[in-house]
Amino acid sequence: MLHPLLQAATRRRRKVFPHKHANRERFLLGILTLSAFAIRTYKIGNDSRVVWDETHFGRFASNYINRKFYLDVHPPLGKLLITLVFWLSGYSGSFDFASGEHYPDSVPYVQVRCFQAAVGSLLVPSTFYLCRTLGFPLGAAWVAAILVVVDNALIGISRIIVLDPMLLLANSLLVIAFSRVLSASSGRPASVLLRFVWLGILVAVVCR
Repeated sequence: MLHPLLQAATRRRRKVFPHKHANRERFLLGILTLSAFAIRTYKIGNDSRVVWDETHFGRFASNYINRKFYLDVHPPLGKLLITLVFWLSGYSGSFDFASGEHYPDSVPYVQVRCFQAAVGSLLVPSTFYLCRTLGFPLGAAWVAAILVVVDNALIGISRIIVLDPMLLLANSLLVIAFSRVLSASSGRPASVLLRFVWLGILVAVVCR
């Protein structure tokens, strides 16, 4: 049922994009996104202990920085992005990330958690445009975006060092790209090619 549903939605896409209130829409969406970031970063450094799966992904970052081989079931892209933020923040890879242990001053856990919060905040606009791309009414898209801002589970998962915010964002963008590819046959060849290229990139990102 998914394919006919997306096809029907993309046939209505011209009625959804663009519209005369696009600038105001983007402004309000920016306010919601900034609000989501503020909520997710509020007192984000108060708990200075290694929380839940931070013990795994922090250790993976240490292994990458120290160039140590390890075996893990998770794809590498998300872990490499976490490692990049650690490295850019000056982390040397010397902490063992034991569960429940307090972070020393040499570990920039707040910066990495803020990166996770930023990624989680981007779920707000991606959810809004996902709803609009699938043909949902404007009001429903706003409700969905607001729910993402205040959802407790999404807030919690965006405040710690895990892969989930990146995976959720990549999947929402993938569905948007897929729905637009279904309507690409009526567009210009260059536009059709670009949509397929973006779809391929997002499929690769989700798989990595």
